[in-house]
Amino acid sequence: LHSVDGYTEKEWLALVKGLMPKIMEVVKKQDGMDQDKIKEYRKGCVEFVNFIKGKFKEIQIYQGEIGEYEGDEQCFAYALNEDEADPMSLSFYYFKDALIEEKY
Repeated sequence: LHSVDGYTEKEWLALVKGLMPKIMEVVKKQDGMDQDKIKEYRKGCVEFVNFIKGKFKEIQIYQGEIGEYEGDEQCFAYALNEDEADPMSLSFYYFKDALIEEKY
């Protein structure tokens, strides 16, 4: 992962909106996903995006190498320092279903 600077909230939101249909396609193919679970998952995604938007100025965005997704549409990691007394206590947030597991 490397730190990404320079995105405005509006630019970031446009990228996430481009990524979400791809994530939803992955989610729909998972075992046991019925319409109710998909609806609940989508609701959680909206809540997560709103959480990031609400803390956008406090969050550092990270990006990996270009992988499955072309162009800028790829998974981001979001780091938030939730303990001002300890600058090294970062919490990382991801769209889990946008990640591809690699085994070593």
